[in-house]
Amino acid sequence: VEDAVEQWQKAFELDPNNLFFKQKLAETYLALENFTQAKKEYQDLERRAPKDQPWFSEIASGQQRVVDEKAKSKKR
Repeated sequence: VEDAVEQWQKAFELDPNNLFFKQKLAETYLALENFTQAKKEYQDLERRAPKDQPWFSEIASGQQRVVDEKAKSKKR
């Protein structure tokens, strides 16, 4: 899974308008339990989401809450 971070980062660098790559990068960080980086990527995804594609913003917003909950439960 750690190789996936590198691959999604590279894919996004090659095509920075493809928010699917940014979403997958955030999901990968979440799977690795790197909650800080996952939240940053979801925040960036939400910021970049075009008005005519609101689902990216909705996904990012919802996933930020998931990240927060997982981070809290990990600390317990």
